[in-house]
Amino acid sequence: MKKITILLSIFLLTSLVSHGQWFWQHPTPQGNTLYGSFFLDENTGWAVGESGVIIKTTNGGLTWTQQVSGTYMYLLSVFFTGPDTGYTVGWYGGINPADIILKTVDGGATWTVQNSGSVEILQSVWFTDANTGFVAGTNGLILKTTDGGLHWIQQTSNTNESVMSICFTDANIGYAVGAEGLILKSIDSGVTWIQKSSGITTGLTFVCYAGSGILFAAGEEGKIIKSTDEGENWIPLNSNYTGYIYNICFVNTDLGFAGACDRTILKTTDGGTTWTPLYAGTGWECAMSVSFTSANTGYIAGDYGFLMKTTDAGASWSPLFNRLTDIDLWSVSFPESNKGFAVGDNGTILSTQDGGTNWSLVTGITTQYLWFVYFYNSSLGFLAGDQGTLYKTQDGGTNWSPLVTGTNESIYSVFFTDENTGYLACTGGAILKTNDGGMTWTQQVTGTREDFYSLYFSDCNTGWTIGTTGSILHTSNGGSLGISEIITNDNEIVLRVYPNPFSESTVISWYLAGGSQHSAVNSRVVIKIFDFMGKEIRTVVNEKQSPGEHQVTFDASGLPDGIYFCQLQVNGDAKTIKMIVNR
Repeated sequence: MKKITILLSIFLLTSLVSHGQWFWQHPTPQGNTLYGSFFLDENTGWAVGESGVIIKTTNGGLTWTQQVSGTYMYLLSVFFTGPDTGYTVGWYGGINPADIILKTVDGGATWTVQNSGSVEILQSVWFTDANTGFVAGTNGLILKTTDGGLHWIQQTSNTNESVMSICFTDANIGYAVGAEGLILKSIDSGVTWIQKSSGITTGLTFVCYAGSGILFAAGEEGKIIKSTDEGENWIPLNSNYTGYIYNICFVNTDLGFAGACDRTILKTTDGGTTWTPLYAGTGWECAMSVSFTSANTGYIAGDYGFLMKTTDAGASWSPLFNRLTDIDLWSVSFPESNKGFAVGDNGTILSTQDGGTNWSLVTGITTQYLWFVYFYNSSLGFLAGDQGTLYKTQDGGTNWSPLVTGTNESIYSVFFTDENTGYLACTGGAILKTNDGGMTWTQQVTGTREDFYSLYFSDCNTGWTIGTTGSILHTSNGGSLGISEIITNDNEIVLRVYPNPFSESTVISWYLAGGSQHSAVNSRVVIKIFDFMGKEIRTVVNEKQSPGEHQVTFDASGLPDGIYFCQLQVNGDAKTIKMIVNR
C-alpha cells in the first residue's frame, strides 16, 4: 500500500495561487493535466488545466510562463478576444460543487472572478466579439454575456444534457454539442436553440467549424460526424478509432486533426473521408486539446503537463515539456544546497546538481519501489523501499551499496541520530534499529501491526513515528524497552486508487476513522464513478460500513480509454480522485 495519497512531484507541486511560492521543477513547464488551449497566432497562446493552472507562451511554445489564476479549480476551456482580453471557465467537484469564470484584461498577468449565477460544470467558452460571449456546461446550461462578462444570462437550451462544446460561425449562428449525441443550433445569437439529429447516441465532446458551411463534431467511441449544410444534417465518418476523442480542429474544409489517448492524433486531408493515425512519440497521455495556427503548425496538450508542437502538419512532434519520468515520486532530499535526490516507483532515482533546475535519471541501482531518500550529512545517505530494500552511500550519492535489513516489510522512513545509530519505520508495525551504521539491524518491540510512514528523533533517545489509523508512537529511551503510546485521529477519510493509470481493473481502497463524524453506525459510504463529461457511470458501493480499511475492485473492461473520476462520499464529506483507463 502506498504511503501517500497525494502524488508528490519533485519539489512538491502545491500553490500556484499562494503568491507564487512554489514553482514546478519537474516536469517543466508544469505537471498538471491541460484541458484547453487557445492561440492568437503562431507565437502567442495559452493553455489551462487542473489545479487552476494557466500557462502562456509568446514564442511559439519554446518557453512558457506560469500565470496566477487565483484558484485550484479545474479549468477546462480558454478563449481570447485579443492579445489582452481573455476568459477561462471550469469547475470544482464534490458535495458542494462550484463553477468559475475568470477574465483577464492584461494578457493573463492577472485574472478576476466573474459571477456566472450557476453551480454547473462550465466546460466551454466562446466569444463572437469583445463583449458578446457564451459559456456551456452541464444540465443543458448555456450562458450569454453582452457586456464583457459583467453579467451572464442563462439562455433556453431546451435540454438537460451536458453541453460539452460551443462555437459560433458569426454573430448569430452558433452550435453546441454534448452528451447522448446532443447537437444544438442557434440562428439568433444564442437566444433560442434548436436540437438537430446527430444520428448517434454517444457523447460528443467537441464541435469545430471548418468554413463554407461545413462542421465537424467528435466524441466517445471514436465517433466523428460531419455536416455540409450549416448543421442541419449530419453524417457519420469512419475514423478507424474506437477510443475517446477529446478535441477536433480543422484548418480548412479538407485538413483536420483530432486528439485522442496514447499520444494519438487523427489526421484527415480529404474533409474527413479518411483518417490516418499519427503519434506524438510513445506514451499513454491523452491529447485533451488540439490547436493549429496554420496548415503546418499545431499544438497538443494533455495529461500531466503533456505539451507538444508540430511544424510539418503532424508528421513529427517536438516536446515543449521536459519530463524524465512519469513514475510516481515519493521522497526528496538535498544533502547540499544544490545537490538533491528524488525517488519513486520501480527504483526510479532522479538527481540534480544545480538546485533542481535540471534533473537526470540514476539507473542500475534497484527495481524495487523506493519510498524514502534520507541524508544524515553531505556524504552519508540512504535509499529505502519495498521488501526491506535499503541502500547506503558514503560519498554523497555517487555510489550506492545494498544493506541487509533482515525484513521483507516495506521501509517508509529512515532517521539517524549519529553516523552509527539509526532507525527504520516499516509496514507491519516494524521499527528496526542499527548501532553500526546499517551493517546489522535489530527489530524493536512496538506492540502494534500498524504501518509506520514517518520517523523523527529530537535527540538520541526521544523519537516519534506515525502511521495508519492515526497511530503515533513515542519513545524516550531510543526504543530499547518498546514503550509507546498510540494516539488516533478520529475524523479522517482516505481514498486511494491503485494502480492508476490502469487497463482493465484497479483497486479502490478507503479508510474510515472511528470518530463521532464517521461512527460505526452512521457511516453511509457511497462510491461513484463519473466520466470526463460529468456523467455518472456506475455506483460501486452504497452501504453502511464500520471504521477501518475497506477495498473493492473496479472493473473497467467495458469502458473506453479516457479520464474518469472516482468519488467517495461519507456522511456529507467527499473525496474525488482522477482515474485514467489506458490500454
